[in-house]
Amino acid sequence: MARLELVRDGAAAYVPCPDCGHHIDVSTAGLEWTIHSPRDVADRLICQLGSLPREELHVLLLTARNRVVAQERLYQGNVSSAQVRVGELFREAVHRHLPEISLVHNHPSGDPTPSPDDLALTAEAIAAGRLLDIAVLDHIVIGGDGYISLRDRGVAFDQR
Repeated sequence: MARLELVRDGAAAYVPCPDCGHHIDVSTAGLEWTIHSPRDVADRLICQLGSLPREELHVLLLTARNRVVAQERLYQGNVSSAQVRVGELFREAVHRHLPEISLVHNHPSGDPTPSPDDLALTAEAIAAGRLLDIAVLDHIVIGGDGYISLRDRGVAFDQR
């Protein structure tokens, strides 16, 4: 599958339609949607993150019923990493009194296989979330047109 070129225009993000070339809005800013499975996140964010030249970490802010009320890009790194301060992951969820978050980031290499740093960040986020009483629903790694859910891979997330 050919990589799609992401175009940003303010808060909106677009990719060209592979068939007709018209711009498809792939931004989720201001739109609420519900997560039923990791595939729901991947379907929404692969076009947005899969072909970026730099690693980005996004936090999805969720209600108790897995409704996404906001998506925040917290970090933008280089081609292979982004430095993350775990406390920042929860700042907006605490401010908005939201009980859940989900982490999503991309690998510019196109390989969604989680790195040791990805696993360490996930473990630290889960531990911090326990202290704050904010559940970390999942950590999804997007690479090219593929994704891996760390929850599905057996990482020890809290039971919901």
